[in-house]
Amino acid sequence: MLCITDFLNGLYIENAAIEITADQLPQVPCPFLAYCEKEEGAFVLIRDLSKIDSSFYDTWTGLVIVTEPNPTARPDIFASYTKDAKTDRIMAIVCAIALLSILLRLFTQHLNLTISALYITAIAGLTTGLLISMKKLGIASPIADKLCSALGSDHCEKVIQSKNSWLDLSAVVPIYFATQLIAMSMFSITNAEMLLLTTLAAAMASLVTIYSIYYQFSHQLWCTLCMITNAILWSQSILLSSLQAHSPISFVPLFNSAFAYLFGAAVSLTLYLLAQKYLSTSSRYDELSIHHTAFKKNNNLLSAMLSLHAPMEPPTALQIGNPEAPIQLTMVCAPYCVPCARAHQQLAKIPDIGLSILFNYNNSEKTKAAILLLLTAIDEYTSHLDDDARIENTAHILHHWYSTMNVDAFTQKYPVKGTATPAIFTLALQQGEWVKQNNIKFTPTVFINGHQLVAPYTVFDLPDILPSMKDLLRQEVSLIA
Repeated sequence: MLCITDFLNGLYIENAAIEITADQLPQVPCPFLAYCEKEEGAFVLIRDLSKIDSSFYDTWTGLVIVTEPNPTARPDIFASYTKDAKTDRIMAIVCAIALLSILLRLFTQHLNLTISALYITAIAGLTTGLLISMKKLGIASPIADKLCSALGSDHCEKVIQSKNSWLDLSAVVPIYFATQLIAMSMFSITNAEMLLLTTLAAAMASLVTIYSIYYQFSHQLWCTLCMITNAILWSQSILLSSLQAHSPISFVPLFNSAFAYLFGAAVSLTLYLLAQKYLSTSSRYDELSIHHTAFKKNNNLLSAMLSLHAPMEPPTALQIGNPEAPIQLTMVCAPYCVPCARAHQQLAKIPDIGLSILFNYNNSEKTKAAILLLLTAIDEYTSHLDDDARIENTAHILHHWYSTMNVDAFTQKYPVKGTATPAIFTLALQQGEWVKQNNIKFTPTVFINGHQLVAPYTVFDLPDILPSMKDLLRQEVSLIA
């Protein structure tokens, strides 16, 4: 209900959520929203009371949201929503027509097994490129997350978001494969000219795969989506090498084929830039609009959502906050996880909370080695200190790691004398087993006083939410006392 009233407030529409009786309902001006107990609850739009069914009163809870015309309401806001809706429909129609045209064109061509495989790899490459773009823009994609974790690697986001590489795969990959599909739909790949240009493009793309592999190898960060793209590009090179042209190369068809590629590149680039602008703007708007709603900042609602999950008792963890604070956070992390690094920066801004770190000891050998290195360094540099100093130094060590996520840079500041002890191995295994038993798939995953933080909340909302929540907990404690 708060989401709806917040939305109406944002549109400058006067509204109120009230509880009334059935006798008072005829006095409510139509249209209005009535809350009914259907399945998990639903709002019903009432346009005319005379047309509602008698069964309505059996499920109606007495809650309604009413609105009033507001002469000061801003028409530009309504226009922007209407414009966005029309733009969405137009973009969907254009994309559907373009895809249908390509498919119809492909079916009219003479396709053998090799050519069919070439088209399939192009479509697979375009799909992978779109997943990489979504990762780049920070748009959630369960498919991309599953692919990135399929091989035990959690480096996809770090590689894709890297600013040290001159090659932006999130742009190059979808544009390349979209251009290829458009060009091959205009002229048959069996034409000598089209086959020549496609082969040259594939050869240049193969050189890019060499740089991609070199970059990942030199940084010891392996991106599953990038490797899938490399495999697709090399597969296309092999398929193209097995094709033979039906006629010799001539100038006019070569010019037409080159135009087809230029046209495809122009269309693909235009669509990519429009989609990128739309999605990034939409993503920022969603983040800001949700971030500032009263829904997220309502502590009672947050407490209710946290109680949906039974509290969990985590194993021994690394405390880097105040162990006596009324709010205790537990965060499941991975050493090469970019969102985990951001989460450390965000949570460090919150004063007077407890923060315990657990590691997901269920990934690649490189990840396990980094976890053992961190635990060993923390043990060597903090075991002889008192509690307060140990907590402070543990926080410094973890923050330094997440500022670089590089073993060489870390060991320069915190050289480790020995190897992991049996106690450290046991601690890592206990943490990893707890993560596996509780089916925690992604990092960072956060628990507040043992209750898992669930959507629509994220770790990045906590700096705004927790200060007021601490005050609420203190009030509850003082009332109990």
